[in-house]
Amino acid sequence: TITDLLFVAAMAHPGAGNNDIPNRAKRHFHVVNVTMPSVASIHQIFVSMVRAHFNPDAGLTAPDVWTVAEQLVEMTVELWEAVKTKMLPTPAKFHYVFSLRDLSRVFQ
Repeated sequence: TITDLLFVAAMAHPGAGNNDIPNRAKRHFHVVNVTMPSVASIHQIFVSMVRAHFNPDAGLTAPDVWTVAEQLVEMTVELWEAVKTKMLPTPAKFHYVFSLRDLSRVFQ
């Protein structure tokens, strides 16, 4: 016999090529929905990362880079938002899903 068996599952929201699972299957799971952070929160996260990397006090970069760093984050987030709204996923193009992971790859 099998005892103390745990299942862990994850899925995207249904729609645009993603199918919903039946309620009979969902009842066996604790369902948690994690919403996207606001654009201001995303901006703050990536500005903090870029400022830590291009800190002029460390002597690695020029102060001019420091001033452009915040603009770089702002432009990148705006571009990411535009791509998300313009290139929506469809059943034929289900790979058009742009998440925070894609945005973070820009700054890695």
